[in-house]
Amino acid sequence: MGGNRRGGTMLAGFSILGVAGLVCKVIGMVFRVQLSARIGAQGIGLYQAVYPTYTLLLTLSTAGLPVAISRMVAEATTTRDERGAKKILTTALGLVGTIGLALTALMLMGSGWLAERIGASDAATGVSAKMGFQMIAPSIVIVALMSAFRGYMQGHRVMLPTGISQLIEQLAKVVISFPLAAWGMARGGVAMAAAMALLGITIGEALALGYMAVSSMVWMRRNGGTGDDPPSAGVPVAPSAAGETPPSGDIGGEGYPSAGKASPRRHSVLFRMLTIAVPITLGAAIVPSLGFIDSAMIINRLISAGFSHGDAQTLYGLQSGAVLSLLNVPTALALAVAMSLVPTISAANARGDKAEVSGQTLLSLRLAFLIGLPCAMGMSLLSTPIIRLLYSGYTADQIATAGRLLSIGAFTIPLFILVQAAEGALQGVGLQRIPMWTLVIGAAVKTSLNYLLIGLPGINIFGAPIASLACYALVASINLAFAMKRTGARFHLMDLIVRPGLCTLIMAAAVLACQAILGTDSSIKTLTAVGAGMLAYVIAAPATGAVRRDDLSQFPGLSRLSGRFSKKKAL
Repeated sequence: MGGNRRGGTMLAGFSILGVAGLVCKVIGMVFRVQLSARIGAQGIGLYQAVYPTYTLLLTLSTAGLPVAISRMVAEATTTRDERGAKKILTTALGLVGTIGLALTALMLMGSGWLAERIGASDAATGVSAKMGFQMIAPSIVIVALMSAFRGYMQGHRVMLPTGISQLIEQLAKVVISFPLAAWGMARGGVAMAAAMALLGITIGEALALGYMAVSSMVWMRRNGGTGDDPPSAGVPVAPSAAGETPPSGDIGGEGYPSAGKASPRRHSVLFRMLTIAVPITLGAAIVPSLGFIDSAMIINRLISAGFSHGDAQTLYGLQSGAVLSLLNVPTALALAVAMSLVPTISAANARGDKAEVSGQTLLSLRLAFLIGLPCAMGMSLLSTPIIRLLYSGYTADQIATAGRLLSIGAFTIPLFILVQAAEGALQGVGLQRIPMWTLVIGAAVKTSLNYLLIGLPGINIFGAPIASLACYALVASINLAFAMKRTGARFHLMDLIVRPGLCTLIMAAAVLACQAILGTDSSIKTLTAVGAGMLAYVIAAPATGAVRRDDLSQFPGLSRLSGRFSKKKAL
C-alpha cells in the first residue's frame, strides 16, 4: 500500500518520543538515587510521600486532554482547517488552565491536611511534607498548560518539541533541584531539603512550558497561516487536494470542515474535547489508584501470610521500588507508540482511509512485539545480575528475591506495550471508552488476585507480579480484539509473533551462551551479556525479516542503512 510515507510519520514520531522517553527514565532513576544520597532516607521519604497525591491530581488535569487535542487537531489539519486547529488549542488552554488552577489551589490550601493524612507530618519534631506540597503545587497548572501545546503539536505530527520539553524537565532536576536541596538541607534540614528539591521540579516544568509555548507559536507563524499541511508535519495530501470533499470518517468521530468553510463553534469544540478526554482521564486514573490500593493492601496481606511488619515492608519495597522502577523504563516506549499513533490514525480516519487505519494499527502492534518480547526475555534471563548491578547495597537474600520478582514481572512489558498500542488505535478512531472499561476490569482482576495470592504463605509477594501478568494479559486481549474488529486490521501471525519471537530466541541463546562461558558475577560480565543479546537481536531482526528495509528508511537519520535490510515491504 502507499503507506510507507504515512507509516514513516508514525515511526519517526515514535523514534523521537521513544528515545527522549528512555533518556528521561534513565535520568529520573539516577536523579532519585543521587538525591537520596544527598538528603538521606528521611528526606527522600518526604519527597516520595508527596508524589502519589501529586500524580493523581496531575492525571486528573492532563491525562486525557493531550490525546483529545492531538486527535482533534489531526482531523482538522487533514481537512485543511488550520483556523479550527488553532481554536482547538485556545479552547484547550482555557480548559486546562481552569482545571489546573483549581487543583493547584486545592493542593496549596490543603497542604497541611494532606501531609497529616499520609502520615508525613510529625508534630513532635516539626518535620512535615507540608512545604513539599506547596512547592510542587504550581506544577499542576504548569504541566496542564504544557499538555495543551504538546497535544497541538502532536496533532500536526511534530514530535520533536515534546521530546525536547521532556528532556528539559528531567535535566532541570539535576541542574536546579540538587543545588536547591543542598541549600535547604543546610538552612532547614530534611523537610526543607525535600521541599526545595520539589521546587526545582516546578521550575523545570515552567522552563519546559516556556519552551513548548514559544516553539508552538513559532511553528504556527511559519506553517499555520496558509491552512495547508506543512511539509514538516508529514501529513499526506488529503483527497480534498484533488477537489474532492473529504469524508467525515466512518469509523469514529465527526469531521472538520475543509478550507473555506466555517470552523466549529467554541462550545462545540469544548464539548467534543471533554467527550474524548473524560473517559481517557478516568481510565488513566486507575493506574495511580491501583498504586494507592497496593500500598495499603500488600503489606497487610504479607503480615497475614506470616511475615513480620518489618519483613513485609522490605518485601513491598523490593517489589514497588527496585522491580517496578526497572519495569517502568520500557513504558516510555509504550507511551511513545500510543502518542505517535493517535494523531496518525485520527487523520486517516478523518479522510475515510480504512486501509491506512488498519495498516497503521498493524504497524503499531508489530512494534509492540518487536520491542516488548526482547525486553521481557532479556530482563527475565538477567534479572538477578541486573538487580545485583544496580542495587549493590542489598543483601544476598534481597537480591535473590528481587531477581525472582523481576524475572516474573518482566513479561508484563510486551503485554503493557500491546495494551498501549491497541489503546492508541481505539482512541484514534474515537473509541476511547473501550480502553477505560477494560482497565476497570483488569484493575478488579489485579486487586482480587493480589488479595488472594499474596496472603498465601507459599506465594506471598510473588503474587504481585502474577496478578499484574493476569491483569495486562486480559486487558491486552480485549483491547486487541476490539482494535482488530473496529479498524479492519487482520492479525498476521508470522509478522507479529513468529519473526519477533525467533529473533528473541536467538537473542536469548546469545545471552545464555555468555552466561555459560563468562558467568554474571561481576558488572562487566553482566554488561557483556546484555551487549551480546542486543547485538544478536540487531543482527537477527533484518535477517529474519522482522525489521525490513522500509521500516529503517522511515526512521530519521537511518535511511542510508536501509539498503542492507530485507527488500520485503513494510506493512
